[in-house]
Amino acid sequence: SIPSGGASPYTSITWAGSETTVSTSVTWSSSATTRVTVSEAGRYLFNATVAYASAAGGGRQAWFTKNGATTAYYGRQLLIGGTDAYLQINAAISMTAADYVEVIAYQDSGGAVNVQGTALDTRMQVSRIASAETPYGRVTGLLVGG
Repeated sequence: SIPSGGASPYTSITWAGSETTVSTSVTWSSSATTRVTVSEAGRYLFNATVAYASAAGGGRQAWFTKNGATTAYYGRQLLIGGTDAYLQINAAISMTAADYVEVIAYQDSGGAVNVQGTALDTRMQVSRIASAETPYGRVTGLLVGG
């Protein structure tokens, strides 16, 4: 669940597993369940949906961070709470080998709010869209919530 505001209001989404892997350039590990790590330099397109359960009031946010940075936000989106809320974010991020990305969730409803974790709700897709060798991309991985 995502805590409401407070001293540590930002929560990294934990992924339950990898649904599809087409290439080894993007990896998810059960030892680092919040991270997606790339093994090849390039520009990657990250798409994610964070599905918040119903909660009265407050706002919901989600964004990507690279290598744990707390000052650089990619694809940040905001919506107002209420019924089940699906927040979609995307960003094209330049990466070097061993860089990682996390999806960060935040909400301030006044109480903890769960993230829906089925494969159809909270998920992330990663595609390598450019490299030094070719400007063309390929789908490289899909993660599902847990």
